[in-house]
Amino acid sequence: FVSLGEGFDSLYSQKDDLKMAFLAVLNSTYPADISRKVSMSLDIKRQDGKFVGAFAPYGYQKDKNNKYLLVIDEPAATIVRKIFYLFLKGMSKQSIAIYLNESGICCPTEYKKANHSQYQPAQKNYPFFVWTYSTIHKILSNEVYIGNLIQKKTKLIKVFENDKSRKKKVPIETGKEIKIEQTHQPIIDKKTFEQVQQLLKKRRRTI
Repeated sequence: FVSLGEGFDSLYSQKDDLKMAFLAVLNSTYPADISRKVSMSLDIKRQDGKFVGAFAPYGYQKDKNNKYLLVIDEPAATIVRKIFYLFLKGMSKQSIAIYLNESGICCPTEYKKANHSQYQPAQKNYPFFVWTYSTIHKILSNEVYIGNLIQKKTKLIKVFENDKSRKKKVPIETGKEIKIEQTHQPIIDKKTFEQVQQLLKKRRRTI
C-alpha cells in the first residue's frame, strides 16, 4: 500500500502500520462528516425559507434568477385552482381524478417529465401517467399552495435485512418538519384552503 500524501509505502515502512491504521479510521469517518455538513447546510436554507427540492411542486417552477424561490407556473396553477374549485362544488377526489383524465390533462408526473428532461419517477411500476385519488388528495392538503413551505418531511435511516444494511426513507417525527410561512406567492387564498381542509375531514372516499 502506497500513500503519497502521507509519504507511506508498506513495503519499506512496516513500523508505521499503526499510524496508517489510525489514519484509515479517520478517513472512514470523512463521508459521514461531509453528509452531516451538507444536511446542516440544507437545513439552514430551509430555515431561511428557501426551497431546496430538486423539482418545484406542481403549479410552481423555480425562479430563473433564484433557484431557491418558487414562482407560479400558470398552466399548472390553473389546474390546481380548478381542483380546489371542483372539490368545493361537491365533487369527490376520485371524481375529480376521472374528470381530469377524461379531459386529457397531464397529471403532475407527466407534466414534470414534459418540462424537465432529467426527471425520472422514483417508482417506475406505478401508473403515474394518470390522475389518481392520492394525487388529488396531496394537492388539496398541500400548504405550498397558500405560500407556505413545509420541508424535511422525511429522513433516511439504516435498516438491516439478510445481514445487509441499506438506507430507507421514512416520515420524520410530527413537529420536526421545517415550516416557514409566506415564502412565495400563493395560488389558493387562505380562506378557500381552510374550507377545503374542513371538507377533507368530513368527507369519506366516494366516487
